[in-house]
Amino acid sequence: MSSLPNSQSTDRAGRGVAPWLAMTVAAFLAVVLVAVLVVQIVHPTKYRISAGDQRAMEAGSQAMVNLTSYTQKTFESDFQRALTGLSGQALTGAQSNHDALIQVMTEAKIDLKGEVTARSIESSSKEGVLVLIYLATYKVLADGSSQRRDSQALELTMKQANGKWLLDNINVLGITQ
Repeated sequence: MSSLPNSQSTDRAGRGVAPWLAMTVAAFLAVVLVAVLVVQIVHPTKYRISAGDQRAMEAGSQAMVNLTSYTQKTFESDFQRALTGLSGQALTGAQSNHDALIQVMTEAKIDLKGEVTARSIESSSKEGVLVLIYLATYKVLADGSSQRRDSQALELTMKQANGKWLLDNINVLGITQ
């Protein structure tokens, strides 16, 4: 019967080491998880894309803000500012909307404002960069108050010309609010 107490003491010794080892592994994994979270917080997504893609994303966001922000008083200069960030189909489409846009603004006595609320890179290639944005648009009333008109998810095709990123095409993704 002396072998029974020995086997029980061996089991107890084995159980004593296993929790200690499990706690050490769990603590190590917790430290790694915290380190990963800190890196994610300190270095947001924009730092993990190339500098060129970052510039394309910023240019696309600014082009959409310019394309959706106009005041009646400075409409012509606002419109010209918007055109400077465009090329291709985006430029052609904007130019064809000039008269209708100012007419609507004048009749409704409103100004327009656009705001990019989220943005990301979808893909990048030699031909250009596809940027995803979520755009909120507002009408600004004579008293200065704003009313949200629309929100849309858009895919922007950005192309580089003469060292400058230009918005070449806009694709509505169908997600609106």
